[in-house]
Amino acid sequence: MSSFDDALYNKISFIKSSIGNYDITSALTSNNQPNNICVTDMTLEYDNARSHAVKLVSTIRSEFRNLRIIGGWPETEGTIDWTESAFVIERFSDAIETSGNLFEDIEISKFTTGFYSDHDIENNTFKNNNISDCAYGIVFGRST
Repeated sequence: MSSFDDALYNKISFIKSSIGNYDITSALTSNNQPNNICVTDMTLEYDNARSHAVKLVSTIRSEFRNLRIIGGWPETEGTIDWTESAFVIERFSDAIETSGNLFEDIEISKFTTGFYSDHDIENNTFKNNNISDCAYGIVFGRST
């Protein structure tokens, strides 16, 4: 998974551009963007404190429920790297956004941030989530 930023779960559109290589951006359209994904009822433990656990790029109408996500960020480190978030939520372009997703009953611990996005994401629902032992719970639009 090193070609996908070492995330535990990295949902992008896998469009084959040549043998063995996938085009994760230029061929992405609103017709083939990731959608209707359902990830529920599991624990994800991730010891790598230098990456994110889940990266969503232009994902729509999906559900992430009843999850427990545990990272490896040491609270005593003091350094904040915004990419070390449990969820990194991005969009490819204005036309191909991340929207209509449900994040419910998620427990997140030991990441710099629970949910992070520097992109315009719309109409996503966050319900009954618990974020602990993180530097920040939710960070949206930090450098935009």
